[in-house]
Amino acid sequence: MVRDDGLGPAALARSAHTFLHPPMVAGIVASAVGDELVISHPGEARVEVALTASSGPVLFLAGHALFKRVLWGHLPASHLAGVAALIALMPAEFVALAVAAAAVTVVVAVASWESLRRGPRASLGITRQARFFPPFSGLDQILTLDLP
Repeated sequence: MVRDDGLGPAALARSAHTFLHPPMVAGIVASAVGDELVISHPGEARVEVALTASSGPVLFLAGHALFKRVLWGHLPASHLAGVAALIALMPAEFVALAVAAAAVTVVVAVASWESLRRGPRASLGITRQARFFPPFSGLDQILTLDLP
């Protein structure tokens, strides 16, 4: 459900898509760089590899949490816990492959937490009423599917 605080859909979209997608995209790019470092130096224990391997998921989760905050009005605890866990990994001089595996484990745990919080039907993208368009588009009345 999109939050209703008087801001129109255009203002919400402008805020969310203009300012909050770049941190998520930067997180994906940083994750790719971290993966490259881990692949090229899997057995080395270097701080810069740990920083790079965990900073990508931190940027993505923080950006996604802020995105949800702007659109739905709440900051997901799962994302905040994931960011905290990943920040705890940053200064560690563990083997690069172990840091990458821990980062993946944290991101999977965040996704699982969100999936369990929303329930089994929501994890499949099914709600009481599946909408194919946002409620403010006018097309939602035409293409709304009522589910049991």
